[in-house]
Amino acid sequence: MIPRSLIVCAAALLAWHFAMPRMPRQHHTIPGQLRANHFTAQNYVLHAPAEARVIAGSSMADRLDVSKLGPDHVKLTFPGGGALTAMEILRRSGRVPGVLWIESNMITRDADSVLVEDAAAPWRLALRGVSPAFTEDGRPSAFGVGISKTILAKACGWFPVLAGRVPAEGGGSGLDAEVMAGMMKENRAKLSIPPEPEDLARRTRMLGDQVDGLMAKGCRVVFFEMPLDASLRDLKEPATVRAAMKGRFPEERYRWLDLSRAEPWKTTDGIHLASDEAAVVAARMAAFEKTLD
Repeated sequence: MIPRSLIVCAAALLAWHFAMPRMPRQHHTIPGQLRANHFTAQNYVLHAPAEARVIAGSSMADRLDVSKLGPDHVKLTFPGGGALTAMEILRRSGRVPGVLWIESNMITRDADSVLVEDAAAPWRLALRGVSPAFTEDGRPSAFGVGISKTILAKACGWFPVLAGRVPAEGGGSGLDAEVMAGMMKENRAKLSIPPEPEDLARRTRMLGDQVDGLMAKGCRVVFFEMPLDASLRDLKEPATVRAAMKGRFPEERYRWLDLSRAEPWKTTDGIHLASDEAAVVAARMAAFEKTLD
């Protein structure tokens, strides 16, 4: 005899399968960065054309506007992660992009095995082929959180104190400058520690095997290093990673986009480019791609 709980669960799932496409999308939102990363990975595996041009990287490359590069470009960029997660998704899904851009900065982060398994496991893909209710986009929480946000936004409009918009006493406190100084101090401390040599060698070796395999199948791979604040660029971690990447992928054998320039790059926190600067990077990438075709 089938347990009653399974019957209720199946009925609820079936009801959601038919109700979800009719839910108001203006209230839909992906709740949080972790879930957004899962959405990015799933969306690529499920919907991106096999020949799509891919940008693999971390939150640094996530600042790039792919619309500046063309409609056939897709970002596999994961805040909190890095290019190795994107590379593992490509491997598991069997995809060979026409062009693959690899951000070299965060090669210190291993692939997120949970995210990769969620995006590429055959049994999960089979379920998602049956119903979009099994996708990240189809989570009931995406609608619940979205509706809650809409209600809260309206409440904040009616009652500004709920949004923290309380008139300040006196003039500006200079808090923004203090926050930025604190972030830069933290960045300098973190980036002054070089990665473990064995771990870095293992990751570059793994990446090299994947890159050479894709290139052998016709994929055109381009490496690039997202710019940092000038005061951080040559600290021990970025300098060590740069040397390891250039050592494994020398410019004589692999394509690199040089993003150096005379004037310093502007960032929002020392690590991530301001939006207008990210647009400059995207434009230089688009110009470089023309030399590949």
